[in-house]
Amino acid sequence: MKRSIPVGLCVIALHCLAACDAEDPQPVWLELGAGLDAFESLEQGDAIELVHGAQGGWHVDLALRFGGLGPDGVQLLYRALDPESESELSFATEAVLQERFVRPIDGGWERLGDRVVFDIAAADEVLDAEVLIEVTVNTDAGSFSDSRGVVVTDEEP
Repeated sequence: MKRSIPVGLCVIALHCLAACDAEDPQPVWLELGAGLDAFESLEQGDAIELVHGAQGGWHVDLALRFGGLGPDGVQLLYRALDPESESELSFATEAVLQERFVRPIDGGWERLGDRVVFDIAAADEVLDAEVLIEVTVNTDAGSFSDSRGVVVTDEEP
């Protein structure tokens, strides 16, 4: 009788072998983006939609692609900053990842539906303004970050 190994276990085993190969470690990479249902790349100067949340606050929807680490135990910190003064414009948004909260992509992982909630009283405090959106990823291997200067808009880009 011939036995077969499920394809999913083969993929997991190959991933573990690649991740555990000390001679050829995968380089760490991050890409900050936007999106609830699909990853949308964000380039410097792109527009990002300000969303009025159900609890009365204001936020932008973010996404992240990353590789060379995790995902289990990876700590994320999102912030919005004034690009000139570097003062905080948002509440800190933190998450500790588990594999069930990300989806595999070629060479890494993707996380959708994160957000930065602004610490503002009214939308006009950030509308049409440039804001620096930053994500910092903390792991046992170190700290890595990516950021984009974006323009907050009230229209879907």
